[in-house]
Amino acid sequence: MEPGTGTSLHPKDQHKLIATVSGQPVENRSGMQVDDMLQIKDVDVRYGHVNFKGSVLITGDVHEGM
Repeated sequence: MEPGTGTSLHPKDQHKLIATVSGQPVENRSGMQVDDMLQIKDVDVRYGHVNFKGSVLITGDVHEGM
């Protein structure tokens, strides 16, 4: 596993990958990366309120009260 964008190896444990920026963890071919954009299909009661530092892309609906 290699550190991707927004990640690095933990300084005391080279078997742990840590986020270096706020964002959404995303698996890629070599390991993980952290994107500064959160992608959501629908914001409803099941998903809950969105509290995210970064950009939010909603591809579906935002339901009433959310």
